[in-house]
Amino acid sequence: MKEKIQAYLRKPAVLVLLAVQLLVVAFALAAALRPAAAYTFTADQWESIAQESKIDYDEDGRIGVT
Repeated sequence: MKEKIQAYLRKPAVLVLLAVQLLVVAFALAAALRPAAAYTFTADQWESIAQESKIDYDEDGRIGVT
């Protein structure tokens, strides 16, 4: 079994594929660990947001604000 793995690792195509997979995992981890965006609103912005918002149920029965 160990010999099979070593034989695969000697092939350039396998090494390139492994490197690409590691890059994909690294970028996915970086995106997942990035902090969430923080939105800030001033008091005058909240007033217009509240006036234009509506609390209602969606088609699945969950309550939300639009």
